[in-house]
Amino acid sequence: MADNYIERYARRKTTSSAPIMIEVQINGARTRAANPHIPVTHREIADEVLAVSAAGASIIHAHNTDFMLHGEDAYDDYMKSWDVILAVRPDLLWYCTTTIDEDRTRMGLEHAQLLIQRAGMRMGCVDPGAANVAHGQDENGNLRGRTYMWTLDQISRQIAMYRRHDAGIVLGIYEP
Repeated sequence: MADNYIERYARRKTTSSAPIMIEVQINGARTRAANPHIPVTHREIADEVLAVSAAGASIIHAHNTDFMLHGEDAYDDYMKSWDVILAVRPDLLWYCTTTIDEDRTRMGLEHAQLLIQRAGMRMGCVDPGAANVAHGQDENGNLRGRTYMWTLDQISRQIAMYRRHDAGIVLGIYEP
């Protein structure tokens, strides 16, 4: 009987000594109903970030506890986790996520600017494009959710903000 893939993979010989970077997104727009292990509290977020960085993660992408917070409020929410994390790992490469801006008037990263200026964040995300994100079904089985998108004006402002602060940019492409 032939070896299964897992056994062959476990016995493989690596041919490169090149270093690698592992990026971990520790949480997101999920609930405990979808994943009972997702970190949602400030302490759980801090513990998970410290655990994955200790295990070798090089870059951490983390969401705060409330996507509807903006500016100072979002910054304060992030720092309830990141004060703990940065006390242990001040060198950690990490970045936040955008906020939800249904009326399309904000840049969506006002808190990121504060995190760069005050907490030493050195990179951030820009999500150009659009994607339909389903969050469930109605009584007829039709998908329900929202369109996740940023306008060209918002994207331009986000990129300009990162460039002003000489911060790296991670592009999140969510095309179907």
